[in-house]
Amino acid sequence: MTPADLAESTMPARLAEQAAAVLGGLDLLVDNAGDAGGAPGSAAVMGISSDIALVGLPYEPACAGVKTGLARVDEALRRELHGTRIYVATAAAPGRRR
Repeated sequence: MTPADLAESTMPARLAEQAAAVLGGLDLLVDNAGDAGGAPGSAAVMGISSDIALVGLPYEPACAGVKTGLARVDEALRRELHGTRIYVATAAAPGRRR
């Protein structure tokens, strides 16, 4: 983890550049820290899944299980935290891998 003051306007871009340099590039950058709906004191949680959670594929049962589990964890957290200032997004299924 890299501590950062995201109130500084140039920090998000600097963090992305630093991560890309260390990792040799970025395929996806998720900003899961911030205000949900701009409400002070609120937060958001985002789970990243894939379509394999919806339809199991041959030779990938472990991946299917993990991704399905993540979707159910997100669902349980969303229900548990209902009424608080913490929003839990439905696990994203960005599409088929090629």
